[in-house]
Amino acid sequence: MSTNRLSGNTWADLEEFTQKGAKSSTIRATITPKFTTILSSGLIRKMGKVFENNSHVVLHYSKANKAIVMEFTTDSNRKGALKLIKNHNCAISFNGFLKHYNLANTSVQGSYQPELINIPGMGNQWTIFLFA
Repeated sequence: MSTNRLSGNTWADLEEFTQKGAKSSTIRATITPKFTTILSSGLIRKMGKVFENNSHVVLHYSKANKAIVMEFTTDSNRKGALKLIKNHNCAISFNGFLKHYNLANTSVQGSYQPELINIPGMGNQWTIFLFA
């Protein structure tokens, strides 16, 4: 074993890394190749109580706006409600939704920056604009 790389025999600058679950500031929703959508931890923090207080999401699609509207809810019995799989980020299966709207192709895969949009009759909702 070579010791030529060592700076003398001192390790005084050795630091223990103690931070876990580093907080991402990236506000993103990523549609994966298997059409699962991952909400970043940065987006979840920005959503705050809207995310914390809900267990499900109902998806809506606007063809004219090329937008997916995420309506968060606690009502697990609501028609179309998808369970939020929460961890340090969040996974939502968009597979059936994307197939229904003929969006299940590689062109929708990627990262998007959701926006809080005032939707008539629904109020402020987190919205993903596709192809933006």
